[in-house]
Amino acid sequence: MMVDIQAILAATDFSPHAEQAVARAALLAQQHKATLHLLHVLPTISWKMFGQMLSEHPLVTEK
Repeated sequence: MMVDIQAILAATDFSPHAEQAVARAALLAQQHKATLHLLHVLPTISWKMFGQMLSEHPLVTEK
């Protein structure tokens, strides 16, 4: 029984190992005609800066 893969989530920290994982995820997504979602988690301090930017410039951030 084949599983119908519709979406793939790949997390990355932009390291060489993560780059290989993202490339593999992209290949799988292409083979299965699935949507590929990439996730990068920011450190806490970056979230504070992001939150400040979001509140000061909501339209720019949305783009």
